[in-house]
Amino acid sequence: HGLAGDPTANARLRLAAVGLTLGIDQPVRTLSRGTVQRVAIARALMHGPRVLLLDEPFSGLDPAAAEQITALLDAERRTGKALVLVSHDVHQSWALATHVHVLIQGAWVIDGPHDGTLDEFLTRYRVALHG
Repeated sequence: HGLAGDPTANARLRLAAVGLTLGIDQPVRTLSRGTVQRVAIARALMHGPRVLLLDEPFSGLDPAAAEQITALLDAERRTGKALVLVSHDVHQSWALATHVHVLIQGAWVIDGPHDGTLDEFLTRYRVALHG
């Protein structure tokens, strides 16, 4: 796939970054849902992309793994990478947000910079959702 350096070492480094060091030689089909999710995130990081597209990255993760992934994604964001994160779990993804966009029935009802607290956002969201 055109990776520079040692692809195996890179894979092991990325897997360790998502908390996977044991059983990394197992076929993915034998892994739990949460472990498959972490493998997918490690795979997304393999090429060092400038933009990460993440659809429900916390799905299937236990709280400890979700916190580890949040810290990893925050570190990636702090290096200047862009995260485009789609999630129904605003509580988990709020700390990573710089902008918030909410789509309801095909219309953007909240669209702009992340500002305020999570509680303030949830109030705006409820108003947008229920009129």
